[in-house]
Amino acid sequence: MAATLASDFYLRERWDDFTEADPNERRAKIFADYLALGAAGRWNYYQAVKTGAPQRTLTPDALIAIESSRSTHERQVAARLVRGHGRTWVRISYDKPSLLDSLDEDEVDGVLNDEPGWRLPLLDDAQRYRTGTDWQSILLRVPELVDSYRGPQDPTKLQQLIQDARTEAEEELDGEDDEDARTEQLDAIHHAYVTGCFWVQDSVTDEAEHGEALLLWVDEFGRVVRESRTSALTDYMGLFSEGADEDSPLWQEAYIGEDYEAARLAG
Repeated sequence: MAATLASDFYLRERWDDFTEADPNERRAKIFADYLALGAAGRWNYYQAVKTGAPQRTLTPDALIAIESSRSTHERQVAARLVRGHGRTWVRISYDKPSLLDSLDEDEVDGVLNDEPGWRLPLLDDAQRYRTGTDWQSILLRVPELVDSYRGPQDPTKLQQLIQDARTEAEEELDGEDDEDARTEQLDAIHHAYVTGCFWVQDSVTDEAEHGEALLLWVDEFGRVVRESRTSALTDYMGLFSEGADEDSPLWQEAYIGEDYEAARLAG
């Protein structure tokens, strides 16, 4: 059966038929390389699947190994993520019940989704995802998380979005030395780099008295652009409707990722 996900197309292309390494280890290594391709590299594989490009022929044993390297559910989540609707819930700590259990169905929809009635499957499996605080390892199972904010990005359009944000900042701040204005423009520049966004319930969440969910905004390589925590999930229903997250305290007061701490308004 042909791969219907760009990540599976890449997985087949890079799969080594002759190694005896565990299929999960092979998948993780290959997906690390897939993430390192960035938006431009992955775009080629999204287009290859879309156009029905020829796929590498593999032995039956290799196909079985590839199929077993991640679950059917993970592939279903991946297929939904690349449509660019909603922010899935990644649960990697199981010391306490899921924070979503205390919400009704409409509240869950409001927290996770940007379209009415659009329900994303959750990544919630103690046997697979109990990693404590290591959410990065989940990217090596479902790399589509890094392309989930708007769906896969045409690299030309992504770079134009970033350049437009920088140009607007330079024009708005021409000769100005207003700290609030600089902060506002930096918010806009950082947001232009975001290609993926998702919630995480980790061990820090479970250790907090009221349970503080982690919201991550990541760039095309899976690096943190910004991250924020909140125990008031229902305060942010509709957060992602038409990009409203950029105007929310969760974004504006978020911790800036290490790779973006040194970012300036120009350059």
